[in-house]
Amino acid sequence: MKKALYLLFVVLLILSPGLLMADNIRGNVVKNVILSDSTKSDDYVFTMGIEDLFAISIDRDSSLIKGFEIEIKVPSSIRSYSGSLSFEIFKQIGTAISTGTGTYFGDKYQTVFLPEASKFYIQIPYGEHLEKNVSPYTEVLDNIVTYKDTPLMIAVEPMMKGIPSSLYNSDFTVQVYPLYKENGKLKLNISIPEDLDANNLKVSIDGKSIKMDGTSTEKTLSSGRHSVSAEIEGGLSSNKTFTITPASTSEVELTLDNLESFITLDAPENTTIYIDSNKVEFQPNKAMKIPPGDHTVLFMIGDYKISKNFTVSPGKDCKISLFLDILVEEN
Repeated sequence: MKKALYLLFVVLLILSPGLLMADNIRGNVVKNVILSDSTKSDDYVFTMGIEDLFAISIDRDSSLIKGFEIEIKVPSSIRSYSGSLSFEIFKQIGTAISTGTGTYFGDKYQTVFLPEASKFYIQIPYGEHLEKNVSPYTEVLDNIVTYKDTPLMIAVEPMMKGIPSSLYNSDFTVQVYPLYKENGKLKLNISIPEDLDANNLKVSIDGKSIKMDGTSTEKTLSSGRHSVSAEIEGGLSSNKTFTITPASTSEVELTLDNLESFITLDAPENTTIYIDSNKVEFQPNKAMKIPPGDHTVLFMIGDYKISKNFTVSPGKDCKISLFLDILVEEN
């Protein structure tokens, strides 16, 4: 029996070494915050009491968030207990989070003591350091959080015994919102004719070639004015100037048309001409636009008819002439 228990302990140690080192976190989860590039500052406002918990996750596809701020309004009944309460922050929570009472495991990230203030802020860096020159009662943490560190969990814990039980009925008001980079996002869509191959599409932003996912892509760019150009084999090129606003998405649409092709017709006067069964107004040597591809021309002079198939390549022009000749034979 002892040997079996020992083997079970060894197996657990191998499979879950982090659980043996992680902190045990138990309490009532009042909010599971999920921040993304589209989160607004007032999306997550809630209340919590002593020994309550809330969690913060970052959307995996986020590219505009450089950190997040936790704004905490302290009830008047608790303000005189500054230093007696702390906000314990844990990272790498290993189990799925849901609201309600539960037990979780994570690594201690930071302890922030309750200041003597009616309102204070905690700023947590995500992917890069945050500026320290901020307003009073704002604590900017040094240790950078990455996606693999999320979700985070924050708990309000008493630091000493003897806190009046009445304080457990007092609620903090908490607001969580992203801190955005000065960058913005471009969502680019390009329309091309059906007969052209998207693999031949070449796109550049500010003169630098970019990789496309078919005919669309998303890119994170610095705020300000930019230019995009696109070209495709067999089609006309197109370009556009656009502006990127910090922490927002700009949608840009480009349309590439087929290269224009023209034909000119040359035939005797009073000739009736049809292109693809459509009668055309014949004006000698005047260029007419025609879509690339296969076509048929029909010439009619009185009861005499003659037709011919022809192909127009993208961007190429052609001239179609009807010659009438007289054959003289000597007997």
